[in-house]
Amino acid sequence: MIKLTLTSGIFLSECTTGFALSFLEFMKKHLFPLSFLKNHTSHIIHRLIVLVEIRGCGSLRNNSLQSPRYPNKYPRNMDCVYQIAIPQGMAMRIYFEKFELEDSLECRFDYVEIFNQKYCGEKTGKMMEIRGGYAVIKFHSASDIQRGRFSLLFTSILPSCGSLRNNSLQSPGYPDKYPTNMDCVYQIAIPQGMVMRMSFEYFELEDSLACSFDYVEIFNQKYCGENTGTTIEISGDYAVIRFYSDSSVQKGGFSLLFSTISPSCGSLRNNSLQSPGYPYKYPNMDCVYQIAIPQGMAIRMHFEYFELEDSWECRFDYIEIFNQKYCGKMTGTTIEISGDYAVIRFHSDSSVQGGFSLLFSTVLSSCGSLKNNSLQSPGYPNKYPRNMNCVYQIVIPQGMATRMYFEYFELEDSWECRFDYVEIFNQKYCGEKTGTTIEISGDYAVIRFHSDSIVQGGGFSLLFTTVLPSPPNISMPVLVEASPGDEVTCSVTGTHPMYTTILSDSRVLVNTTSMATFRFVEEGNYTCMASSKYGTDLKMFSVIFPGCGSLRNNSLQSPGYPNKYPINMDCVYQIAIPQGMAMRMHFEYFELEDSFECSFDYVEISNYKYCGEMTGTTIEITGYYAVIRFYSDFGVQEGGFSLLFNTVLPSPPNISMPVFMEAFPGAQVTCSVTGSHPMYTTILSDSRVLVNTTSMATFWFEEEGNYTCMASSKYGTDLKMFSVIFP
Repeated sequence: MIKLTLTSGIFLSECTTGFALSFLEFMKKHLFPLSFLKNHTSHIIHRLIVLVEIRGCGSLRNNSLQSPRYPNKYPRNMDCVYQIAIPQGMAMRIYFEKFELEDSLECRFDYVEIFNQKYCGEKTGKMMEIRGGYAVIKFHSASDIQRGRFSLLFTSILPSCGSLRNNSLQSPGYPDKYPTNMDCVYQIAIPQGMVMRMSFEYFELEDSLACSFDYVEIFNQKYCGENTGTTIEISGDYAVIRFYSDSSVQKGGFSLLFSTISPSCGSLRNNSLQSPGYPYKYPNMDCVYQIAIPQGMAIRMHFEYFELEDSWECRFDYIEIFNQKYCGKMTGTTIEISGDYAVIRFHSDSSVQGGFSLLFSTVLSSCGSLKNNSLQSPGYPNKYPRNMNCVYQIVIPQGMATRMYFEYFELEDSWECRFDYVEIFNQKYCGEKTGTTIEISGDYAVIRFHSDSIVQGGGFSLLFTTVLPSPPNISMPVLVEASPGDEVTCSVTGTHPMYTTILSDSRVLVNTTSMATFRFVEEGNYTCMASSKYGTDLKMFSVIFPGCGSLRNNSLQSPGYPNKYPINMDCVYQIAIPQGMAMRMHFEYFELEDSFECSFDYVEISNYKYCGEMTGTTIEITGYYAVIRFYSDFGVQEGGFSLLFNTVLPSPPNISMPVFMEAFPGAQVTCSVTGSHPMYTTILSDSRVLVNTTSMATFWFEEEGNYTCMASSKYGTDLKMFSVIFP
């Protein structure tokens, strides 16, 4: 029995065994039934908000919810559920004042769950906003590790995420432009047996590849750009809509209209899903179906009949399952899906075709599943079976990334991975890829494994860890030698999804979602650019074709090297230098015909000529490009050169020469300088300029005296005084 005592607007209480009543807050002007007291009283009092906790599950006081035993570590084996009413017309803001739970992939062990989204690890400072009639919060701790605690603060606010009124949902601030840095989630209940039709009355968000900046997300399908007039239908128990905007561009926003209708999209009945109007041809539709998958099981989907309009990349009519589109004739195909649910989207344009009939069955997964943060191919470590179509869905904790390591990977190799492959974010992997590492961000990672009817490989074993997301990082040489038609690859690491582009003079040659490969037909300077929500990387590189030497692995050789170079050569190489960096050039080997002022054979760099024996020399060059010219006349041939390149931070001039020099009249004395070119070197005598050159300075001294060598560049100045004496 529960005993209530009213003191200054607060009901104090005593409870029967098994319950601990935290507090009862008395508020005026609204009737609220005490449904949990139905066995004790039938009274209705003025707006009485009752917050009840199962003994040991923590306490909800002063708009704050803490983990059991807070601020100490929470106990093992806890399962707590809290239901918090949200006042009508208001929203609930939840602030993670302190949040430290055991971290794990997919939050499998300890977690707080809010509207089917699990949170674990370090989330202190996070803030979210919830709309609806109530918020349901679940806390679970496993049986092994006790790690941390949480404290959540709640406030009722006027919705900043827009409002659902009269079956309409608008972006924040509509009809004005929406704010930056918004992350809103709306949950809309769908009456049993009905379908929710959503019409985009107005829709204008920042457009981007794969909607990576601003978007509305409905069951894993993102919408951005201009989509006014779009209509979709959603079946299931509820529709979850997420609106996200980044920190930059703001557009007009959106206005969505909702209506509840009888299912014109069809629905799942007797484990079967048909296209609208089946067995007749389907109309112009956009439908979304959500199918729950029992825990520990998989859904096997069989294409009993499948004939949709065929097109390149399934651009017109298609069924989409976890970012994989299906179109054309595919009757007889079978797919297996693991995870918590399967989301199926059907889209058709104004033309019509035959339709589809899909059969579903719940099975123990023959595709394998994620266990102990590891995923293996079916039958691993034996060869995988033929004719497999497996889809795995892996949840990624909010704000984190999943790092996927290919512990072992051997699939049948083929051009463009046409036969057997693992597909991750539209990038197919096949052949031998053991040791590869990729990172994925977002709400989940979808991995697809396909094998055809012929060759069987060794399979794969993938290991997963949760990490902080990382920005793109491009790895490729600055100088590339290729023959016309050769493939050159711009390899990128970092957290997916990312978008990689190869450009030539601002003209886009390749635009892809992962590493970019291009067949070059002409020499020139190119740029590889990779971007994601976590940053951008950019690398400039040059492609040259053979004839004037060999450029490979950041190395440039004279024609015919290591043999003697030919006569009558005149070659020019232009090498891109990354912005803010310098190009260090090391003369691994250098032997050209020697001559006064290098007038016969020479390598010219930044207007300075090199000839003779100069093996071991190192110079640095700054600017947008390094221009290297190799010239040989019709006479003497020598061993040639091999130059090595690497990118470094620019360095200031540094003069190297003795303080005292003993020389005969007319002897040549050199002021040697290292540092990033272009630089300017001067030899002075009593402020009188004797030599002014763009590199090391050489002078024939006719008289004794005190001299100064000065070298300067945009990165600094160096100065050395020296004396010349005659014996």
